Amino acid sequence: MKFSRLTSAVILIAAFASSPSDAVEPKIYTVVSNGVKFRHFEVDLSSTNTLLPRDITGRERLDDTSENFKYGQFEVFIRPTSLSLPNRCNGNYIVRMPQSIDEDGHEVERKQKLYYQIEQAAHDPVKVVPVVLELSEDPAYACNLFFRTDARGRHIDYVGKIRR
Repeated sequence: MKFSRLTSAVILIAAFASSPSDAVEPKIYTVVSNGVKFRHFEVDLSSTNTLLPRDITGRERLDDTSENFKYGQFEVFIRPTSLSLPNRCNGNYIVRMPQSIDEDGHEVERKQKLYYQIEQAAHDPVKVVPVVLELSEDPAYACNLFFRTDARGRHIDYVGKIRR
């Protein structure tokens, strides 16, 4: 079979565009607290790497339509070809924000606002949302990532030791 130069170039570009070498290899930060290691990293969520719960079929949606959203809990997904992490994931990375129960609702509002920013970035090729995510230490949970939070469930949007 003979291909034209244009066809060959398109095939080559498509192969490189979907190659795992395009995956971001983030710098991993490690913090030890009370003898426990916590590993986290920064990544930009965007339309090229982020999927929303409504984009995934066959599972319960945990988004702004979920009952738990009133507590700030949600999840989004990152395509596996977008990240190069120590423990590889064969499917989409599931990125979870835990719920908060706070007296004044401020923390819940922060988390909900973050979800809406991510939702916009997932649909707008110009927008990005920088986030800090934690890795699971267990390779069996390689596909599970978590928005960084402190012991009280407060969202932490920076790397390094948690400031009190």
